[in-house]
Amino acid sequence: MRASDDLRAPIEACFPTPSELPYCAALEAGRFDREAVLEAEVVELYRALRTRDRVHGAYARALDAARREGVLSASDLRTLNAVLEDEGQTDEHADHLDLRLQVFASRGWSRDIRLPEDGELERINAAWLAIAEEANAFELIAIHAAIEAWYVPIAGFFEAQYLGRGFTPFEVETYAIHKDADQWHSSAAFVVLGKHAGAFDLDGIVGAVRRTFRTVRAYDQAKLVRAEARRSVTLG
Repeated sequence: MRASDDLRAPIEACFPTPSELPYCAALEAGRFDREAVLEAEVVELYRALRTRDRVHGAYARALDAARREGVLSASDLRTLNAVLEDEGQTDEHADHLDLRLQVFASRGWSRDIRLPEDGELERINAAWLAIAEEANAFELIAIHAAIEAWYVPIAGFFEAQYLGRGFTPFEVETYAIHKDADQWHSSAAFVVLGKHAGAFDLDGIVGAVRRTFRTVRAYDQAKLVRAEARRSVTLG
């Protein structure tokens, strides 16, 4: 068994299933219409608009520090930077933030949208940013590998749920892209981790992944609260 495979079990043990996430479980049970879903998705937009650049910056700084310390090779860095760059605009797809904004096509929202301050979402964002800014390079690589691996089936789940509530393929394109791109992102990150399995503390990276998924659960709970405040229905 390859080292990268050995790492997967303790990391994947941290993954919540849709039934363990309250908003996802409610979707699975047939609750919420299109408008309630749009209200819930504001949570993801709020997170992306207010944390993405800072998280990417923290990751880039950690990789640069690892380069200067000789911890990661030039080949490793090319791989990881290619994965990071794939989150932006490429020849194959739009920037992932723009893809997320397509969910709100009916509202005509763009990157210039000014979302009202939300204290709970700011608290969750702060927790997520603290993880990214405190983690070392290997912890961030593990976090990235974990989130992307976990999101592949979750993206398919959201795509199916939202298409069933009247969203168009264009509006949910972000989920189709994530199903394909995230598999590569995760695999590439796990390969790098596997090459350096003796260079980091496994408990440390698993702890960072656990902290990350606590924020995932918190964001999901916030989505449930917003969806229920907008409208709660059972689809027939």
